[in-house]
Amino acid sequence: MKLTNRQKSQLFSVILLVVIGGITIFQNQKNKANFNDFEDNTNKKIYYTKHAKCRMDCREISKE
Repeated sequence: MKLTNRQKSQLFSVILLVVIGGITIFQNQKNKANFNDFEDNTNKKIYYTKHAKCRMDCREISKE
């Protein structure tokens, strides 16, 4: 089957769009945050600045 230049151009455009769409979907899936990523941070100690402590005292917010 012989393709004309116009058909080749259209085929190239479709293939390019499919590849770009696939890359975009892959990147979106890769960048989504996983709940397990946040579990590691729950055991870390939080350090409060003097300013933060003062504001928490004024608003009666506990450090827990």
